[in-house]
Amino acid sequence: MDISPMCDRHSATIEKSQVGFIDYIVHPLWETWADLVHPDAQDILDTLEENRDWYQGMIPPSPPPSEPRDPDDTTDESGSERGGRGGQDRIRFQVTLEEGEGEEETGAGGM
Repeated sequence: MDISPMCDRHSATIEKSQVGFIDYIVHPLWETWADLVHPDAQDILDTLEENRDWYQGMIPPSPPPSEPRDPDDTTDESGSERGGRGGQDRIRFQVTLEEGEGEEETGAGGM
């Protein structure tokens, strides 16, 4: 299944989100507003374009595209074996107890 737009943790950034938001939402809105109250809104449009240029310049370079994975391949990127039901990765974790946790108290008048 393909990754949805803006849901790829390796390529989605705040800077890209801001540029898209300015291009598709904010700029058309303020352009229309400027047409109605011109020239009072021109300063706002100029600042908006400066902000968009700044965010555009701050977008980090994209990582190189990864090779498409073979669905029959059972290893992950690190070379470790993947397991799980239905091809889903298993999450493994280790629980450690802090000193004193999990020990029963022993006392002279035990109940």
